[in-house]
Amino acid sequence: MFTHVIVSVRQGFAEDPAWMKAATHVINFEELVAYDKDQPEDPAKIGALAVLRKLADHLGLTSLTEHDLRCVDYDLMTLPMPRYGCDQTTKLWPFHGRRGGRPIPRRDPRSE
Repeated sequence: MFTHVIVSVRQGFAEDPAWMKAATHVINFEELVAYDKDQPEDPAKIGALAVLRKLADHLGLTSLTEHDLRCVDYDLMTLPMPRYGCDQTTKLWPFHGRRGGRPIPRRDPRSE
């Protein structure tokens, strides 16, 4: 039995009624990828940090600081792309690369 079911939704794509019924938390794709192109490293304008905060709160991880969330964001943003085969969970194929989106942070927040 699952205690948490996180569902991601995106504008223009139909929501799956069965997943929406089971969802304990919904993440909006547009919020997740939001950032200020003029100030891409401004934490106040990085949507992923707000999504991480909401997710942490939903999971009961209320002691995480903003710095902790920035470290999680950095770790997620710097994960390597798979090189071989198709990962059936993420649907990434070997020809996928990092395209567009928010630039990878220049510095690890732990070094500040």
